[in-house]
Amino acid sequence: MKKLFTLIFLMAFGLMSKIEAQAPGNVAMVLQKCIDLPTLQQYFPIDNEGNLKQLRINYWHPLLFPIDLPIVKDGKKVQFNAMSAQNEKNGEAYFLFKTFNIKQVTSNVLFEYYYGNNTNSKTVEVKLELQQ
Repeated sequence: MKKLFTLIFLMAFGLMSKIEAQAPGNVAMVLQKCIDLPTLQQYFPIDNEGNLKQLRINYWHPLLFPIDLPIVKDGKKVQFNAMSAQNEKNGEAYFLFKTFNIKQVTSNVLFEYYYGNNTNSKTVEVKLELQQ
């Protein structure tokens, strides 16, 4: 019985550490760094006047991070959308995060950035390890 209690305590402590490590401020900071990557800027959608359109982060399930974070690019709040199985509803360009782990001093992120249109869609895959 004592071993079971110790195991439950350690599991609960591990879950609390993960929740603390992925505090909304840390998550927002890492997401912002992903969106601000210099190499991605050339792929972002622009309107007819050359202004950046609103960016989107699509998700299958909002489990990797909260979907109400105040992420902004060029003064426009990034939009979080539930992913659709139908491509035409996913938007012309969007981020899709596959891995999003924040630990005490490192963050590991894997995401895909989809751009183009439905007939000529292109993907950039990005894998990052960020250190504090």
